Amino acid sequence: MSDLLATSVDELDVPLRVYNCLLNLNIKTVGDLMQRSEVELMRCPNFGDVSLRDLKSALEVLGLELPRQDSSLSGYLRDPVSPSKLPDYINHEIDRATAQFRSRRIGIETRRWEQAQSKKLRDKRKKTASEQAIATAENRARFRERDRIVVLLREAGATFKWIGKVLSISGGRVSTIYFVTKRRQDYAKRRLLETKDG
Repeated sequence: MSDLLATSVDELDVPLRVYNCLLNLNIKTVGDLMQRSEVELMRCPNFGDVSLRDLKSALEVLGLELPRQDSSLSGYLRDPVSPSKLPDYINHEIDRATAQFRSRRIGIETRRWEQAQSKKLRDKRKKTASEQAIATAENRARFRERDRIVVLLREAGATFKWIGKVLSISGGRVSTIYFVTKRRQDYAKRRLLETKDG
């Protein structure tokens, strides 16, 4: 049993938050921890119900349990000679509760801010995707209109070089556009005829 009480708190399977609270209370071994009650531990800043539950779980693995009675608190309440201690304890508890409330409030505000930022980012992505889709559709419509003009001018007798000057593109590019567009149009016509015949 003495070996168990001499175990360092470093070996306890507790979160870093709980470990730091133990160090702040100058608790270095399991024996030091067993001399503190639940109420005493709860006075430590950043040590709340979740931390207490984690610490209890770690002690249960070792077959130990924290004392629930707070000897210091009972001393304050039973000692008629030192009534000045009671206001100090109450003030300390008020300060601890205020700190926990502020911590939780900051956590809530932080989560709300993160949610708002995430919503802004999602809206921005949606807007960007929508703008890209519109731009892509506009580009396709513009290119289709250009291809149609190339075919009409070519069939009207214009040369590839002249059409290129009009549209500000090379004659080779104009010829490629013309033959590709004509092939696409011819294929569409054949499909239409096949559909009608069928």
